[in-house]
Amino acid sequence: MQHDHSSRGVPVRAGQETTRRTFLRNTLQTGMGLGVTLTIVNGRVQAQETKKKLGSKPITLNVWHTEPNPKSQKAFDQIASDFNKEYPNITVKQQGMGWGEHEGQLLASLAAGSPPDISHAIQYVTPSLAAKGLLEPVDDVIHAIGKDDIFPHIRDVGAWQGDHWYGITHGWGAEILLYRRDWAEKKGLQEPRTWADYYDWLKAMNEPPGHYGLALTGTPGFFVNEDVYMFTGENGGGIWKEGGRPNLSNDHVYGALEHYKKLTEFMSPGWLGHKYVDNLAAIASGKVACTPTWGRTVGYIEKYSPDIADPEHFKPMDFKPVGPMNPGPAETHMFTQNDGEQWVVYKQGKNKEAAIEFLKFFFRNENYVKWCDSVPIHILPIKKSLFNSDEYLNHPERQKWKFWLETQRKLLENKRVMPLIMNREPDSRIPWLMEVANSGILPDMVFDVIDKGKTPQEATQKAEARINKLIDQVKPTIKKG
Repeated sequence: MQHDHSSRGVPVRAGQETTRRTFLRNTLQTGMGLGVTLTIVNGRVQAQETKKKLGSKPITLNVWHTEPNPKSQKAFDQIASDFNKEYPNITVKQQGMGWGEHEGQLLASLAAGSPPDISHAIQYVTPSLAAKGLLEPVDDVIHAIGKDDIFPHIRDVGAWQGDHWYGITHGWGAEILLYRRDWAEKKGLQEPRTWADYYDWLKAMNEPPGHYGLALTGTPGFFVNEDVYMFTGENGGGIWKEGGRPNLSNDHVYGALEHYKKLTEFMSPGWLGHKYVDNLAAIASGKVACTPTWGRTVGYIEKYSPDIADPEHFKPMDFKPVGPMNPGPAETHMFTQNDGEQWVVYKQGKNKEAAIEFLKFFFRNENYVKWCDSVPIHILPIKKSLFNSDEYLNHPERQKWKFWLETQRKLLENKRVMPLIMNREPDSRIPWLMEVANSGILPDMVFDVIDKGKTPQEATQKAEARINKLIDQVKPTIKKG
């Protein structure tokens, strides 16, 4: 753990004169360089100035986030309590809720002119809200953390809008294909690297009614958005043109839709009604052989299959397989999703300065590690210093599932991950991503092909027309970008 040394004095023996030379010598003896000392002094001054600005008037910060699980709520309460000790006049109240509920409530609060002081925003939400002038820059938080201490791909994609950072990721994770390693090894199966190999692999692993080869989430449409943009990326394409118009009528997307349809052969007939948590339980309890998922699945494995909750039975694939139009192999050209809602501060908020100070406090390593430890393989730190620390890496769950952790970091550092409905980094500045994601147009396109018998060409043409119409409706609300 990195400790705050600001309250530590320089040790002086009784009767010893504290000269400048003595001060420097003792400072060096305690492992603190002069530069660090000056930084601490400056930090004290800045903290004192901030406290003066915030005054003594009681302030309540309302914070909404998308981690409703009890462990995360407990960690947040501890961080909020410690913040209150430093700023006694500021009380931080949290409200954790699921993604679907969160976004609906957030948009309603913005429409009413009464948003929370701080909230999570899915990465595609941040560009849309920033373009409408609704967000306060969080540059001060970025610089307080240390710009270079944040993984650049996490720091910038979605948050940097050309002039400021408008969001900062609370924690990230990469979607992987989790499979029953023991079942695959019994059948002598190697991890697939292409879609064609993947179909053969799933066919061999598919043993209904005992278990199915694959589970995808059918509802809500949010998760269908995820799969169709990822399949397009796996096939070497993207769903947006330069400038932000839809790019759906092409062979990359046609192939992604055919791939989606092919995968249904290895899934339960009722999959369209399956929710995300249903699939976590299904892979954990042995009802499916493989599912795209996240690190929080570890908790489900330990709940449903405690006797085999280990990497010998459950393993993330090294890479996701790639489609026939991808120009390179899976090892260098695979594509997957980066999950990482961003903390944002609202211009309409009454306590913007206090909100910024709380976020600075939240990301101090001694506080931030509590948050990351609440879901150890899923809420991964944005800070390299914390990710590399022994305190973080020596957590028992991270030691046990070390490969899962390392796989995600490699995918991030090799830029094989992108946020939801963004296939290229420039996509992260498209100002209507939120509206398209919430419109249901992309799920309708998928269901037209896999459930209603339309061709990919028919489905994409219809979807493009609907998205273009939606963009024309949104454009008058854009104030910047």
